[in-house]
Amino acid sequence: MSKTVLIIKREYLERVRSKWFIVGTLLGPVVLALLVIIPVVVMKLSSGQKLMAVVDCSGQEGLAERVVEQLKENKIEVKELITGSEEEVVTRQAGLNTEVEQGKLLGYVLLPKEMLSDAVVKYYAKNVSDFNLQEQLKDSLSKALVAQRLRLAGMSQQQIEELNRKVKLQTNKLEQGGQARADYGQTFVLAFLLMMLIYIMIVVYGINVLRSVAEEKQNRIVEIIVSSVSPLELLFGKIVGIGLVGLTQLLVWLLCALALPPLFAGMLVSIKSFLPSINLSIAIYFFIYFVLGYLLYAALYAMVGSMVSNEQDVQQIQAPVTILIVIPIILNQFVIADPSSKVSIVLSLFPFFSPVLMFLRITVQTPPFWQIALSIFLLVASVFLFAWVGSKIYRVGILMYGKRPSLPEVVKWLKYT
Repeated sequence: MSKTVLIIKREYLERVRSKWFIVGTLLGPVVLALLVIIPVVVMKLSSGQKLMAVVDCSGQEGLAERVVEQLKENKIEVKELITGSEEEVVTRQAGLNTEVEQGKLLGYVLLPKEMLSDAVVKYYAKNVSDFNLQEQLKDSLSKALVAQRLRLAGMSQQQIEELNRKVKLQTNKLEQGGQARADYGQTFVLAFLLMMLIYIMIVVYGINVLRSVAEEKQNRIVEIIVSSVSPLELLFGKIVGIGLVGLTQLLVWLLCALALPPLFAGMLVSIKSFLPSINLSIAIYFFIYFVLGYLLYAALYAMVGSMVSNEQDVQQIQAPVTILIVIPIILNQFVIADPSSKVSIVLSLFPFFSPVLMFLRITVQTPPFWQIALSIFLLVASVFLFAWVGSKIYRVGILMYGKRPSLPEVVKWLKYT
């Protein structure tokens, strides 16, 4: 046991004292904040006014003006309004095509003669893959068309505006005990940040384990080390030592999170209502799923790291393990949309996905406790299973050099006593 402690101490101090640990600890919260801020900033920058033209061939009095008004509400500025029959606007339409080609206009919409009956509008643009813009156009044109039909039915402008008045949706999250709490996206922000934190920490420190194993094997240092300690003690010491580095980093971030709010109290008052709050149960589950997820993937990374003998193989062999943790990140939107569906339940119980998806479900909409307990049980069982399998492969693999072993050879390693 004393030898294992020495390995843990060596792995821990070697990394904590490195400049990369300090840089990563300082930049980690910044990167996570940018993951939330950058999409918002990009969305705001791209939501500026868009220049378009409207070609009205409908022959309906007031329809084109209603379309222009509705487009302006969606921040789409109409640079030019052309009226006339479809035959009359052919020449002018060619000029609009040129302006679109030159980038002077984003595009233009043509209101055909049959628009009132067929509800079909033609849109011309160089880029027709902006589906958000297309939804804005459909929304604006539909409202204008409905307003025109109501006017023809004899309703006044005031009545039309009253009927078209938008609904303001106030979202309230129901918590245990039936209590409601106003939620304007705080739950999503919290779930996304903590999910990405678990993912990043597992990948970064899991690959640290892989590279540590591969580096010692390439330098043949491992041959000297295993003459003093057993391969199992070495594997356990590496995984625990590097894992403690990750926990240290999380602790530093936690202390910073507790210390910074008082320093910026004045600035935070205005956004306090949007800041996500982390209760004790979320913090506990975060710790559980991070530790178990790290142990599972660290065992896998160490196992595959012991099979390779050069840097090129390291790059190739880490991909399959990394893909396992990337898949739940890809699936997170489906789980957030419906965390109680059968698909979400099954995916969150799968041990390789549960560190991300089950924790995500807990954050968004806490599932029944039996599902959480079952996921933890399956995760713990998987940790022991792959630690046992990994230790057998690791014990043989760290002393094997040359070409990468085939699958049948790896299976033979499992049979060695």
